[in-house]
Amino acid sequence: MKTIKNAKNEIKRIDDQQAEIFVNSGDWKYIPKNEWKKIRKFTNESEKINEEKNTKGKKFKHDLDELQNQLSKTKSKNKKNTIERIIKKEKNK
Repeated sequence: MKTIKNAKNEIKRIDDQQAEIFVNSGDWKYIPKNEWKKIRKFTNESEKINEEKNTKGKKFKHDLDELQNQLSKTKSKNKKNTIERIIKKEKNK
């Protein structure tokens, strides 16, 4: 496996025979593997961040649904007021 890069900063990790063909074409050059690892690491980290954001949003919605459910079951006026305040506060975040 070889790591190659073109003038547009595209980085590829391909087998030796393909890499030789690309490099011999003149548009690509060999680069160290760690440059490819940096890009891959950055991509993986950004995917994790996006996944965490999506998870937080889902959990937040679930918590609001749970609060709404508690509100409908509660008979105490004080508890209802407290739950309503929490829901309002969470929605404004």
